[in-house]
Amino acid sequence: MQIVGVDHTRSHKPDEVDQMLLRHLIKIRQCSVYSRSAIVLIIEANLSWIVAEGVAKLLSRVEFQPVVVLSEDSTPRHRAGVWTGEYEKVVYIDTLRQYMNTGHVHWAKEDEFISDRPVAVREELCKQMMAYRRERKEPAQEGWNQAKTKIFGKAHGLQDDLMMALQMSLYWGLTKLGDPDFAALRNARGWN
Repeated sequence: MQIVGVDHTRSHKPDEVDQMLLRHLIKIRQCSVYSRSAIVLIIEANLSWIVAEGVAKLLSRVEFQPVVVLSEDSTPRHRAGVWTGEYEKVVYIDTLRQYMNTGHVHWAKEDEFISDRPVAVREELCKQMMAYRRERKEPAQEGWNQAKTKIFGKAHGLQDDLMMALQMSLYWGLTKLGDPDFAALRNARGWN
């Protein structure tokens, strides 16, 4: 996995986040290597399908096509978004660990890296990676019947959004690339 671009904002204002996402996709499409690549949108939907649907609609505009939006919604509505519950976090982090341990995760060359603030986002992702951890919580500690594994990175003012994005991109990217239906669609439409 090559990390070809990252952008990040600490803003919680939807308009500012939307603008950051739009700028990022514009930069991706302006790069000749990715001008016809399928963009696979992997949007966290834990708080609300509504937020994920809004982001998917914003980023699925004609000028960004081809765009594929992932959905774990098993209802007929097939709304945009994937879950990041405790089970998913274990799967995501184990996938990332496996790929990092074998040297299969690296940054794009500096002159090919897509970002408004390349140095700052790399530093932020590294901080989040260092803070990210897995802890086993015993039933007596938390009042549960069984021990649970908790995976988190939000502490001391840090967020874990870049770390979650990295894990989700790797896991779902591998899943999508291994999907024969997606491969057939890519071939039929000439996407790289």
